[in-house]
Amino acid sequence: MARKVILVYMTLLFISASLANVVAQFPTPPPVFYGFVYVGGNRAPDGLNVTAVIRGTSLAWTTFTDNGLRGNYRIQSQADDPDTPQKDGAVQGDTIEFYVNGTKTNQTAIWSYTSETIKLDLSVPEIPGSNSNAYLTVFPECPSVYAGYKVKIGGRLAYTNETGISGANLSLTYIVMNGISWNNIDSANTTIDGGYYVEWTPPAMLDYLIRVRWEGNESLNLGETEAYVSVATVPLEEKYVFSVVSNSTIFELAFNSSSRVLSFTIDGPSGTTGYANVTISKDLIGETAGLKVYLDGNQINCTAASRDADWLLHFLYQHSLHNVMVNLGSAPQVFIETPLGMATLVGFIAIITIVVVFIAYRKLKQPRNRTNRVKRAR
Repeated sequence: MARKVILVYMTLLFISASLANVVAQFPTPPPVFYGFVYVGGNRAPDGLNVTAVIRGTSLAWTTFTDNGLRGNYRIQSQADDPDTPQKDGAVQGDTIEFYVNGTKTNQTAIWSYTSETIKLDLSVPEIPGSNSNAYLTVFPECPSVYAGYKVKIGGRLAYTNETGISGANLSLTYIVMNGISWNNIDSANTTIDGGYYVEWTPPAMLDYLIRVRWEGNESLNLGETEAYVSVATVPLEEKYVFSVVSNSTIFELAFNSSSRVLSFTIDGPSGTTGYANVTISKDLIGETAGLKVYLDGNQINCTAASRDADWLLHFLYQHSLHNVMVNLGSAPQVFIETPLGMATLVGFIAIITIVVVFIAYRKLKQPRNRTNRVKRAR
């Protein structure tokens, strides 16, 4: 019997050692590099080539910018195969350099098996062959928090010296966050000061990225210019809607009705300032004295502006990957008011009842008839 126990024990040890050896042969997957590409201070348009090169080699991985992503580029690296004589991938400690349309960036990364994802924003002063001296802005405003609301989208196209560009035709499109295709919103012509304005109703309560594009002006050698902004919405009991508008990428927007906490995640190009405008119905919060906003667990300052049916919260932050929580505080108290006519009627009935009881009491206290007493005496 003892021999059988020892045999089983030795077999289990052998199996455990074999499994450990198998696991050791499958290390952590090679890291993924992702982030934003920034060209001349603006987020890069779609379709730019982004290449990651192992320094000192010709080995490279490439992709294209896509503003429908979290960030707008994503590169999956490859590890070197130790069983082959030639170097065909990265090894621990290799320096990775990055290029945008052939222009080398100042950003590098150290390749390591210990990092599954590495966020790295890339920037170049300009793209070779382009000479864009114009900029484009987009500022959507959510005027209502009810289902089916319209989003007002406006902004400005101008030269870098702040002179507006008039008569320019702009195309506006949207993509569902992490979607695969862009959808048309509308087109707009800029006014004499370079401004533009359109209205759009989101087709569903989802998270969107809005893109405004100008094809440029060949005669002035002004290249294509784009601007992006995020719009996120969430319904509550099929009636109220929270909306968040930001120059950051917004995702994971949710509202916990029990704790009364609105939460979402934001991300944007490192080294730049982000903003968020949060719209909240006044039916959910009567006043903002108890409202608090937290960024990565730390309370931050925000401004609250009152509008017809809602509150507009505004706050700033330095771009990075952040978690935001908006605590609405306690639910507003509901008071049931008695109509004035009913209250008057109830009071009048109470007074009549008191008078009747008082009269009945006085009658009971009155002495008996004296005439009857005299007759009995005779």
